[in-house]
Amino acid sequence: MLSCCLLNEIAKRYTGSVKFVNILDFLEMTKKGFDGKDEDVKALYGTGLLVLDDIGVQMSAKEWIDTVLYRLVNERYVNRLPTVYTSNIPIEHLKINDRITDRIECATFFVKLPEEPVRRSIMRQEKQKLLEKINGSPWGSSTAGK
Repeated sequence: MLSCCLLNEIAKRYTGSVKFVNILDFLEMTKKGFDGKDEDVKALYGTGLLVLDDIGVQMSAKEWIDTVLYRLVNERYVNRLPTVYTSNIPIEHLKINDRITDRIECATFFVKLPEEPVRRSIMRQEKQKLLEKINGSPWGSSTAGK
């Protein structure tokens, strides 16, 4: 969520292309084999700013995953294009090729965020609102049914 907020703010302030893609969506896009003709995939390689979300959730031990991920990370690294990588996994525990993590580490400032997932916090707030609503209703009242 924070990366999307960052991306939206940058898009408002600066001209240039910005893209957001979840790693699983990127892998699905490239599953058939990226030949340079797929415009959606091609756009990720050259966009001004890319957010690559949830890196590390992809299946491990798949050579084609490392290949397509390396191609994207390396292309952006070589061309010095800014890329935001998000993950719940520390980089040293990512199940990806060392060539990929080396390029990510060389071009990345790491920002560790609190462990509390935003979705969990929102869910708690929504549950609390629902509970308050139920308690304020005639059938949630402690005097109901007496």
